[in-house]
Amino acid sequence: MSVNKIFSNKIIYIVSMILSIFSIIIYVLAIIVRLKNINNSVVGLIVIFLISIIAFLQTYLLITNNRKAIFYINIHLTFLLFIAIYELINEFLNYGFTKVINGVFYIIIFLLISFYIVNKNKISKFNSGEINKIGEREI
Repeated sequence: MSVNKIFSNKIIYIVSMILSIFSIIIYVLAIIVRLKNINNSVVGLIVIFLISIIAFLQTYLLITNNRKAIFYINIHLTFLLFIAIYELINEFLNYGFTKVINGVFYIIIFLLISFYIVNKNKISKFNSGEINKIGEREI
């Protein structure tokens, strides 16, 4: 029985699994904090809930070695990138260059590097085994 591989390197799989589990823990804690503070907006709670559902699906698909995990990883990273860019623009409009916003830049750079690593190391669906059999005769 062959094992379906998602990534070409095992370390990429392990790191993505650890980050997925870590993000689920962070989202669950964020939902608990939002529910305790009644003053917070419902929109923020809904956004955190939707992103946590994507993180749960991503982790489940990573555990089951399903190829759709890469799609959900990309969606998860895209949501996080949009939130980081929104935060960067919001801080710039409110404070200008007076406030240090290096942390948001590092988050954006980390997310872009994560996009590159995940998409560079994924194994494509293309199977060359069938093409190699073309022209061979069975006797």
